Amino acid sequence: AVKRNVFDEVEGYDNDHKLSGEDTDFAWRVCLMGYRAYCNPDAKIDHLQPDVISKRMYYRIYFSGPKALVSMLLKNLSYSMLWIVPLNILCWMTLATFLILRGRFRHAIWIYQGIGWNIVNFSHTIKKRKKIDKYRREIPKSVLFGNISFGDLIAKALKWSKSV
Repeated sequence: AVKRNVFDEVEGYDNDHKLSGEDTDFAWRVCLMGYRAYCNPDAKIDHLQPDVISKRMYYRIYFSGPKALVSMLLKNLSYSMLWIVPLNILCWMTLATFLILRGRFRHAIWIYQGIGWNIVNFSHTIKKRKKIDKYRREIPKSVLFGNISFGDLIAKALKWSKSV
């Protein structure tokens, strides 16, 4: 739950994130404004979706994923952490190459289109970043990335890549 005045102050959900990442982006901006976010480990959320992944779900993963994540990183990361953006783009491009090698050309094209959206809309994203810079507060890295080691992160990425 979020108080209405906080929702309005952060300007609600970003319309650029309609299919992916809107909740993460919103929570990130709430934290950047200095508000605290609390996690309820007992909360349960059901994402109602079919057992079979539909074309729309693949589109959400392969186009909206890189589109939203790169935009979110550009907009919300501190200046000292912006090095993560090219690394993230490289990871998406590596996944696209992996998909091409598996014959999944459409999915690879969607990834490139998601990255391309960020190139075309770069100035639009930077305008949003400048608005955020006016109230930006530093967030500890552990809040953003948790306490996961680099090795565990790579292992998780490899496990995920086998399932897609």
